[in-house]
Amino acid sequence: MYKGIFVAGVPGAGCTLMKRLFLAFEDTIAPDCEMFPTQLLVKMQEQEEILVTSRLGATLFAVDLAEEEKEKQVRELRNENVGVLLMTRAFNPKKARVDMQRWSASYSDAFAYWDLIDYTLSYHRLIKEPDIVQVEIANIFDLDIKYHFSEYPDFIDPSTINMPNMPATEFVAGHSLRRIGAPYSTRFGMKPGMTFFQMEEKWKEQNREREVMAGG
Repeated sequence: MYKGIFVAGVPGAGCTLMKRLFLAFEDTIAPDCEMFPTQLLVKMQEQEEILVTSRLGATLFAVDLAEEEKEKQVRELRNENVGVLLMTRAFNPKKARVDMQRWSASYSDAFAYWDLIDYTLSYHRLIKEPDIVQVEIANIFDLDIKYHFSEYPDFIDPSTINMPNMPATEFVAGHSLRRIGAPYSTRFGMKPGMTFFQMEEKWKEQNREREVMAGG
C-alpha cells in the first residue's frame, strides 16, 4: 500500500479537486494546501493515514531547482512508496492564470518522469464519470471506498477549506467545490459547473413549484 499520493498535473487540470476527492476513501488525509515532493515525504512520516497532496507551483512536479537536484527529489517519491496521479487538460487560452509556457513546462515534466506516473486522468473524464474513475483509482492505489465521488462535496468539511477573505456563502464559487458527474447536467434542470448553493436554490425552486401544483 502507498504511504502517500502525489497529485500532479498541468495548471487548471483539477489537481485541487482530485486531491479532495481522495477523502472519499478510507484512511486518507488531504490537507488543503499544496506541497513540494520533499514536503510530502516529511509530512507523511508524521501521519498514520495515507497523505495526499497536490503539486505546488507552476509546473507538474513544481520543484524550482537545477535539473539534477529536481530529478533527485522527484524520483525520491518512488523510493519512498508514493503513488503519482497525473491530471491532464487541454490548453485553454481563456484561463488568465494558465499561460502556454506554464502548460508546456508541465507536459515536459510529464514526459521526463513518465515512468513515475501510476494513473493518468483527464479533467473532463473525472467530471463526466466520477464513480467509474473512483473504482479505477481504488484498484490502482489499493484504497477502500468510503463515499462515492458523485457525492462530492458532501463529505468535505467546509471549515477545512483554505479560502481567505471570501464570504462563507461564496467560497464554493469556482474553487473545486462544485458537484460533479453527468446526472447533474441532465437531472432536475441542473447545469454543469453549478455551485452547491446554486443547486440548493434550484431544488428549493422546484419544490415550491411542486407544492403549487399539488395545491392546485
